Amino acid sequence: MIIDVHAHYIPASLADNEKFSDLFYVKEDTFGKTMFIKNRELRPFNPGLIYLDEQIADMDKAGIDMRFISLPPFALNYEDCRCKDWTRESNKALSEDASLHRNRFRYLATLPMADMEGTIREIDRVINDPLCAGIEIATNIAGMELDDAYLEPFWKKAAEYEIFVLLHPHYTIKSARLERYHLRNLMGNPLDTTIAAFALMTGDVASKYPGVKICFSHSGGYTPYAIARFEHARKVRKEFEGVQKSYEECCRSFYYDTILHDAETLQFVESKVTSSHLLMGTDYPFDMGDEEPVHTVSSMKIPREKISDILGGNIERLIGDGI
Repeated sequence: MIIDVHAHYIPASLADNEKFSDLFYVKEDTFGKTMFIKNRELRPFNPGLIYLDEQIADMDKAGIDMRFISLPPFALNYEDCRCKDWTRESNKALSEDASLHRNRFRYLATLPMADMEGTIREIDRVINDPLCAGIEIATNIAGMELDDAYLEPFWKKAAEYEIFVLLHPHYTIKSARLERYHLRNLMGNPLDTTIAAFALMTGDVASKYPGVKICFSHSGGYTPYAIARFEHARKVRKEFEGVQKSYEECCRSFYYDTILHDAETLQFVESKVTSSHLLMGTDYPFDMGDEEPVHTVSSMKIPREKISDILGGNIERLIGDGI
C-alpha cells in the first residue's frame, strides 16, 4: 500500500459553524468559490483542500492508496481563545469525513497546545478513534520550543500511547528579509523545522519518551545537512557540556517525510537517517508540495525493498492496526 503521511484538509462543514465564522469561511459567486482564513483570502485555492472527492481523484492520478489528512498549519489556531473548541470540532469533522472513505483516509488530530489539560483530554479522546492515525503539532507552540518543560505532560502522554506525531512548521521566524519570493515558506519553513529538530535532539526528548514516533516535515528541513555541524559544536562549545548523546545518533531516533522534490537529495537524507526512517509525503494540495511523490521516491538508487518501505511499509509498521 502506498501511503501519504503529510497532506492537508479542512472539513467544509467547519465553514458552517458560526462560532468560527471569522477563522474559516468560503464565499461563492459567479466566478467560483473563494476561501478565507482569518478574513484573509487564500490563494491559490485548490478545491482539494475542502473536498475529499477532489483529493481522491488526485490520489488516483498520483498512485496513492491512502492518505493521512491534517489541518494546514495556519488553521491550528493555538493563540486563539477558542482553540479548545476549534480543536474538538475540527477533529470530529476530520473523523466524520474520513469515515466516508475508510479505505482511503485516516486523519491526524490537532490539539489545543496552549491548554495542557485540554490537550491531554483530547488525546485521551481521539486515541480511541480507529480513524485517527496520530497527531499533528507545530514546530513551536506560538514561540515555545518543543523541549520546554511545559510540554512534558504532552510528550509523556504521546509516549504512553505510542503516538505518531507529525511536526509541521508554523510560527516561523519573522524577518523582513523573508518577505520576498515566498521565502517565509521556501526558507523559513525548513529553518523552523531545523530549530525544532535541534531542540528535540538537544533536549533528548526521544530517549525520555521512547514510545513517541516523531516525524519531521520536509525531510527535517536543514537538519540532515547540518548534523555534523551540530556534533562539532557539541564537542567544542561550552554551551553543550550537558549534552551527552551525539547528534548523529539522535537524528536516527526520528522520522522524516520525503518532500524534497529531488531523488538525489532524498538519497543523501537516507544516507544520514536510513531508509527505515523515511515516510512518503506530499504536502497536498499546496503548490509547494510534491505532485509526483511515488516517482521521486522510486527514482532513488537504493534497493527496491527499501523503496517499498518508504512508500508505505515503514508507516504501516509504525501505526500497525491504525491503518
